[in-house]
Amino acid sequence: MIIFIMRLHPTYENQNYKRMKKYFFLVLFMFAFVISASSQAIVEEDEERGIKYLVGECSDQDWAKVGFDTYLDDGFAEYQPNETLLDSLKLMQMPDNILIVLATWCHDSQVQVPRFLRVLQDAGYPESSVKVLAVDLKKKAGDLDISELNIERVPTFIFYDDQKEIGRIIETPVNTLEMDFYQILRNKR
Repeated sequence: MIIFIMRLHPTYENQNYKRMKKYFFLVLFMFAFVISASSQAIVEEDEERGIKYLVGECSDQDWAKVGFDTYLDDGFAEYQPNETLLDSLKLMQMPDNILIVLATWCHDSQVQVPRFLRVLQDAGYPESSVKVLAVDLKKKAGDLDISELNIERVPTFIFYDDQKEIGRIIETPVNTLEMDFYQILRNKR
């Protein structure tokens, strides 16, 4: 309804409308993510390095505890995925689930995770099928045993179909996030 009203406004095509629409979808995406996940992450601190970070299963309720919400907001709003690849992704059979293993203290996670969430939203992937785990400085997720995931670098985006891993994007994409996502879906067996 809000979008319909905005389209009736004479400044429909101006930059303010585009900016407002972008932030409206960001807030909507974040709200849906908060509803679909419960807060289970804990905040740990490395006093030697002077940093606080999340550990465990995360939701949007947790991001602000360590300032990661700023990276999410800014990176999500700024990233412009390739529209042609997004259109191709929308036509493909999406994976059942995606696991994001990140570290809130990690620069690559701060850059790539918001961008990847933007790709997922723009491709129409359901937020309820995304799980996010935060790891500590030793790549451990608190009480959760993630040893079978073999996480060496973060972020790691793991794609699953029928509970079987079909691909990963590790740390930074080979091409772009949307291209690597497309390649994983195209090559799945």
